[in-house]
Amino acid sequence: MKKNKVKEEYEEMLEEYDQVAEGDISEEEIYEDEPSEDEDDLEMIDIENEEDDQDEEEKTSDKSKFIHIGFAILVVLIIGIMILVIHKWDQGKKIVYTEEDIEKQNNGHWDTESLDFPIYFNPADNEGYVDDGQLNIIMLGDETVGNVEDSSSLAYKVKEITGGNVMSAQYEGMTFSISEKTYNIPEDAFSTYYFVTCLINNDFYLAENALNSMSDDIKQKYSDFLYWARYLDYSTADIIVLCAGRNDYLLGRPLEGEDKYSEQEFGTPNSISGGLDLTIKMLRATYPNAQIIVCSPSFFLTEDENGQLVGADVKNNGNGGVGEYIVNMANVAQQDSVTFVDNYFGIKFNASNYEEYIDENGNPNDKANQLIAEHLTNYFYYNLEKGAK
Repeated sequence: MKKNKVKEEYEEMLEEYDQVAEGDISEEEIYEDEPSEDEDDLEMIDIENEEDDQDEEEKTSDKSKFIHIGFAILVVLIIGIMILVIHKWDQGKKIVYTEEDIEKQNNGHWDTESLDFPIYFNPADNEGYVDDGQLNIIMLGDETVGNVEDSSSLAYKVKEITGGNVMSAQYEGMTFSISEKTYNIPEDAFSTYYFVTCLINNDFYLAENALNSMSDDIKQKYSDFLYWARYLDYSTADIIVLCAGRNDYLLGRPLEGEDKYSEQEFGTPNSISGGLDLTIKMLRATYPNAQIIVCSPSFFLTEDENGQLVGADVKNNGNGGVGEYIVNMANVAQQDSVTFVDNYFGIKFNASNYEEYIDENGNPNDKANQLIAEHLTNYFYYNLEKGAK
């Protein structure tokens, strides 16, 4: 087939030359239809470019395939891992309670996280300190402190354990906070904040004036407190214990105050944090040789929305349960570098066994006060090692 084609082309070329010889056509007309070398070169370049483009498209297509395959494998792996994790989680871990565990639950003896926070303190480290040989302890707070002459009271138990000279300055209803940003009602004058303000200034006009504006049915307890508390010798105190917080919770006082700034980081004293912070700062500045201890309330009951008695830690008063108040108290104490003692979560009486520890007025009884006193005195400075925070 190839030889015939060559022969035909050769005969055609001879015929064209005969026509030229006879003058029928010119040589230019013979070469007019033949492609030039440049055109041949361009055609070859176009063919090569087309081949290159095809190769590039094939390479791109191959890369795309590899990317999609890799992504698909990754998705499958992720789904497989998720299925495995969910399967194992769904199996869970079987917990078997022993009879001892059940007994602990029934008696309210599950371990809970205490917020106790000891701060190392030793008055002998202070320049110019002179030990008078007498351990003087002042307990300033609400009704849970009790009268030191009452053998069932917390103050008496502390005296019994320490052998020290314990003085209690307390009344029913004491709070760390006041009712408004500034003095508003007569009762505010007997918060720890305003009482300590009067104390360090040795000016009790505010408290005396508040008493004069009170009705007779509420005046007596404040009058008795002021008569006793103002004449205690705080300058010789080795330890000052602040015991309050439950009434701040019961009255629904805010957790933190307003108008915060560098010297008043917890805000105004119309909050438990603001009132406690300012009280601590005043006491520390005025009585640097005294260890300051903040003591939380112990377990107590309050009514829920159905009129049922429940633990104060589960009843939200609008700002949270009493636990939120205790957390804020602990935070203030830590920031102000004083010891905090948690008597609510740090002592093992609660909703399951409170009948053994609370009296008919809802306050800690003799048995409870013994536990609280033992817990509290563990953090008195002479029991703390140098390594305490």
